[in-house]
Amino acid sequence: MARLWLADDDPTYLYMIAEVLRPMGHELTLFNDGASLFKRMEGAQGTLPDLILMDVMMPGFDGYTLQQKLQGDERFRGIPLIVMTAKSNVRELFAQAQNVVAFLEKPAQINVVQATVAKILKDSGVS
Repeated sequence: MARLWLADDDPTYLYMIAEVLRPMGHELTLFNDGASLFKRMEGAQGTLPDLILMDVMMPGFDGYTLQQKLQGDERFRGIPLIVMTAKSNVRELFAQAQNVVAFLEKPAQINVVQATVAKILKDSGVS
């Protein structure tokens, strides 16, 4: 069972994604912004996520800022990120991001979300 952390400021979409992933049997932790996710990571005592799914457009602490902070900290650099966004031109922002492994355009289809998560976890050696 993998630990998945999800960050999105849209509570409806956040819970919809959680319900899509819940049947896969993973442990889910939900955040309504990037700042609260990063704060939790800084305080984590060895319990870090295996994968993060995050929105880009969040107030205050957006997905790009979160990605930069994670990539800039050696403790978190190896955690793969899936970027979820309604804007298709966002990929350019993350062109140099080594920790971004996939993009999901909102609204994402259930089978695409599940297949993407399963593949990344398998590739990471986490089941």
